[in-house]
Amino acid sequence: MLSNRFKFVKYVLVALLLREIPLNCTETKIQAEVGRVSSLEVLRVHIAESGLYAYVQMRSADDAERLMLTFNKAPLLIDGCAG
Repeated sequence: MLSNRFKFVKYVLVALLLREIPLNCTETKIQAEVGRVSSLEVLRVHIAESGLYAYVQMRSADDAERLMLTFNKAPLLIDGCAG
């Protein structure tokens, strides 16, 4: 029986999309730059296979909104390029 073998956890994924990131960008660089402009906790950074965009996973929708407002005031710069 499937339900006996797997435990399903329901949670909400809250992430910001960063578009047009530099091709040489890494998760570490994004994490460092987010940490430079905000003290909010980033759970995970994932760069798409194409390398053109990334997701920044936050703990809550409130944290994601605060980070987005921070980016609106001062755009995220990764290797001199705005994300």
